[in-house]
Amino acid sequence: GGTEPRYMGTGGALPLLAQAERNLGGLPIIFWGVSDGGSNLHGPNESIGLANLDRAVVALIQMFDAYGQGTVVP
Repeated sequence: GGTEPRYMGTGGALPLLAQAERNLGGLPIIFWGVSDGGSNLHGPNESIGLANLDRAVVALIQMFDAYGQGTVVP
């Protein structure tokens, strides 16, 4: 279930990531940001709730598992 992932090219780190990908011979890089409305992203006292961090870790495990089974194509 759930929603299909989608590509979203946003953020100031993207030029750095593009260069890193070139340096790695074109190896794809997964850049996954985790935040919520209360995270104060890139501001003073930036944080993430432990429940959100737990959900992010589970989502990453599921994504890598699906990739290992060949059901996710980069």
